[in-house]
Amino acid sequence: MAEPAEDEWGVPNLIFGLHPEAFWGGMGRVASLSALFEDRLLVLLTALRGEPADASPPPAMGTLLKRLEDERDARAGMAGWSDFGTYLARARRCVTYRNDLVHSVWPVQPGGLVLFGHRLRALPRDQRTEDSPAAERLVVNTTMDELRSVVAELVALTDCDFRRWFSLANTPVPPLTDRNEVG
Repeated sequence: MAEPAEDEWGVPNLIFGLHPEAFWGGMGRVASLSALFEDRLLVLLTALRGEPADASPPPAMGTLLKRLEDERDARAGMAGWSDFGTYLARARRCVTYRNDLVHSVWPVQPGGLVLFGHRLRALPRDQRTEDSPAAERLVVNTTMDELRSVVAELVALTDCDFRRWFSLANTPVPPLTDRNEVG
């Protein structure tokens, strides 16, 4: 029996190939969990600084992590904060993976068994010269196991681990919204 010419969403197989639906579900979870995690980190930062959450526009994720690292440094030696840097390092690894995953093109691949993507990444200005390119091509290789592992890590960072750090910020933990609630 011949493969259908497109997936259940109407995307032709010639665009993405025959990647398993679980891959796309994993990508969606990484993207969605990352958005929630970014929101939680902003809540944490504002709690640590004693600011209202809507006091200023949300910074880019890299800036947000840098500001949290500044807060980590300000709390160095305080009880309970010794491994906050480890939490932030885990966060950075997940954010990097998320960026590599969702900003890459996932071309047709033989049999859908190999998961690789690629993307152009701008080189930092200090690494550019008049004769060098302004961007480099990154190749992203992943596996379904790695994808599942990052989803599990994002769940941990966003839920229990976040609650620990938020409770140390001397602010009550905000309630989780009902998963069935829309809005």
